[in-house]
Amino acid sequence: MTTFQQIYDRLREHSVELSCDSIFGGKMGAAIISAFVSDGDISDDTRAVLNGLLDFRKGDISIGVWKLWLVTTLLENQIITLPNGHSLEQIVCEAVSRSCTYCYDSPVKLTQNLMLYPFGLVGLKTLKLLDGIPFYSLAEWIVLYMRDCEYFLTRSIPHIHDNTTLKASLLHSTLRFMQLAEKQKVFTYKAQQLQTYIKHMPYDRNGSRPADNYILDYLMGGTTVKRAWSDKEMSYIGTIAFLYDIPELFAEIFRTINVGDTQIDNLVGIGLGFLSNHIYGNDL
Repeated sequence: MTTFQQIYDRLREHSVELSCDSIFGGKMGAAIISAFVSDGDISDDTRAVLNGLLDFRKGDISIGVWKLWLVTTLLENQIITLPNGHSLEQIVCEAVSRSCTYCYDSPVKLTQNLMLYPFGLVGLKTLKLLDGIPFYSLAEWIVLYMRDCEYFLTRSIPHIHDNTTLKASLLHSTLRFMQLAEKQKVFTYKAQQLQTYIKHMPYDRNGSRPADNYILDYLMGGTTVKRAWSDKEMSYIGTIAFLYDIPELFAEIFRTINVGDTQIDNLVGIGLGFLSNHIYGNDL
């Protein structure tokens, strides 16, 4: 039995023990692994989580905004079909509306509980499955998200925001957003300009987590420091590899684990790292 199959079996048996709904070490992450591997034999707990991906009306925005990314991934890989009364265009509108409500009164449009900039990455993921007016409408929002990034990267607000002390996590999520925007030809000039800016701007490297510094260095194409990553760090990098669509990011740091002795929340991210490679037919 492969390590990935062992992870799936353990998550299927113990996912109820996960303490949060997030894709980062929580029920959403476990449910996506199950949806890909179960071959239609989805447990009731997993089905409940997957159904919850269609609800953007409540909860933590730093958890909820990734729901659209996950729905798109499942549709893209033909794992699910949307139930009657739901369309991808409607789901996109609800997700954008929720992000706008959250950001309306905020001078710096960042989620607080998880220091990543998710809105652009999620929008670009979904853009590939739209056409016509919904496509152009979402493309306009993505351009606005790029403008938001330019604002918090290049400006400081006294007592509120210092753009010279940003954490590596914020920079690598923004950098990946710009890389994908350039690839998908959305406001290419601005995407290229901000990539150059990010690669040369000061940030709080010492105050950032080693895993985030590693991811940022990797995306910049620089030298990455080799080290023995903890299960928790490997789980985080695995989740980022899945969300950023960079399976090799996880493949390069993965080490053999004892699935039975690994905490269940850490298995989620490690499983997502495996899944990112599994989708591309890579064996670890």
